[in-house]
Amino acid sequence: MSRNQPSRLWTDAELEQLRDQVLLTAREYREPDKIRELVSKLPSGHDLDADTKWNGTAREIWRDVLTNANSRGIVDDLLIVVGEDPLSVGIHNDLRLFLDRLYRENVESDSRPAATATFDAFRIPASYRRQSAGIQYPPVHEHLRCRLDVRIGLRRGPHVTLVADAADNDLRSALNRVEDRLSRWDVPRWVPRTWWSMVAHSAPPTNTDELDHHLVTESADWRRRDETEDIGIVLSFPDGYPMPSAKKYIDAIRSRVPNAAVVGWIPRTRAGDAADSAADLAEMTGADEFLLRLPVPRSPTNRGMRRPVHDGGAHTALVAALLEDGAYGLPGEDRDALPLPDDAPPRGFARQLVEELNAEDPWKTAEYEVLAAVREFRPDLFPALLAECAAKRIDPQRLSSLRIAARTDEDMDSWITAAGGRLPLPGTDIPSRSIDPATADAVVLGLVRRGDTATAGLWVPYASVTVAHVIEALHSGIDATAFVHDATADQTVAAMRANFASAVDLSRVPNGRVRPGCWAVLARRGITDDIRAFVEQLDDQLRRVLEGTVAPSLLEEESITPLRNGFWPPLVTPD
Repeated sequence: MSRNQPSRLWTDAELEQLRDQVLLTAREYREPDKIRELVSKLPSGHDLDADTKWNGTAREIWRDVLTNANSRGIVDDLLIVVGEDPLSVGIHNDLRLFLDRLYRENVESDSRPAATATFDAFRIPASYRRQSAGIQYPPVHEHLRCRLDVRIGLRRGPHVTLVADAADNDLRSALNRVEDRLSRWDVPRWVPRTWWSMVAHSAPPTNTDELDHHLVTESADWRRRDETEDIGIVLSFPDGYPMPSAKKYIDAIRSRVPNAAVVGWIPRTRAGDAADSAADLAEMTGADEFLLRLPVPRSPTNRGMRRPVHDGGAHTALVAALLEDGAYGLPGEDRDALPLPDDAPPRGFARQLVEELNAEDPWKTAEYEVLAAVREFRPDLFPALLAECAAKRIDPQRLSSLRIAARTDEDMDSWITAAGGRLPLPGTDIPSRSIDPATADAVVLGLVRRGDTATAGLWVPYASVTVAHVIEALHSGIDATAFVHDATADQTVAAMRANFASAVDLSRVPNGRVRPGCWAVLARRGITDDIRAFVEQLDDQLRRVLEGTVAPSLLEEESITPLRNGFWPPLVTPD
């Protein structure tokens, strides 16, 4: 059945069959060529706008596909493919606009932001381990969320960016898809860039022939490349590769190809391992930060409700398993305890553990540290345990899981959903003195995303001044574009997290190029049409803000600093 047939030829039965086929294949499609195949099967933008009886069904199909892609972390891949040349995938131009709107209205706002999207990352200070003695986990915080397509794609010319990656994606292919889109932009002195892959060997290349040999892609393609194009090299450092040698490798690449943009890519199974290596390399290279991609959550295969250990042994079995996996400094260590089996059903174990915690409270004030270790070392258990703590843990001890959930908006959304009608009341269920502003901010914005402004109001007195200002603006009825026009970068980020400013069109903000709020939107949003319009209107000096390397005169510094801080927020994390 051709997708270019007139829409009146589609019967209800055919549409239902198409829906089933799309949803079945969408669960397995990850590679770009397979996503193109998926896109080619779906109704076109012309069909979607046609006044036909199946218009609603077509919208439902796309809504299901987008929701599925969002949960699996491939929504960026899907939208980028749709945004390519219509002739290359047989799709209409207006479908991209329809998908952007449909995604904001039905996936991003009703469910949660695209937290597991391919390009989402978090900025991490290179010195985080020295700043916090004994810290085991990278300090991921929602306000330092960014996008790799923006951070790396919009940064032109030679540079080095370090990416610690636990998301298990093909970074080179993703960056080349970004470049395909950027090649259509009308920006003076921007030239096309092609990304190449290299895997670090025992010794860095010392000449051009060795450089060719180290390329993962065909050396012949490298030698035939367009010399007028910019060069990007994704340099992968496998597990176990020593970081002092990695620094020498980067130096060698920059010496052989001085005009190249280099991404030092550190893929690991565990986010903490990736961050540890990236922090070492960042400090060796003099970088202030690195970018961290978290793993995409996956549903557990074992969904049973059996109790996996003997009664009263869940908390000791968990600690034993965490210590065996590499955690340290946890309470209740029992050298004779058997570790929790790897195949323990997450929901059954979470129920058993929370029952024990409510009865005995064995971890006392260290419950936060144990939950943080679960998130890092046993991500297969974390979603079920977070949900069970939100729903069944007694107060005020439930604050520990709430503080853990405050790290990202996705975790907070999950916590609030699991708590249902049993949301804790500050000052009643949880002592006021125990509530930190960062947690209160996350709770307030999470409740606003769900439309529960009444409960959110109870938490506002404990939130930061920034979030309180955003809530006041929401109650005032101000237009989101007008808000971003006058807001600080921090206020705009909070408004985006509240789904208030997430859909603002930057190209419609008056004089937006000198508004800090617009630069904050740019940092957190993917490469969309309004981002293109915004970047194309920047002058040379403002475009350098994208590089993070502006060095203007003192007078210019006063006007540039707020913009630079909007796009590159200072690396200050909440306590």
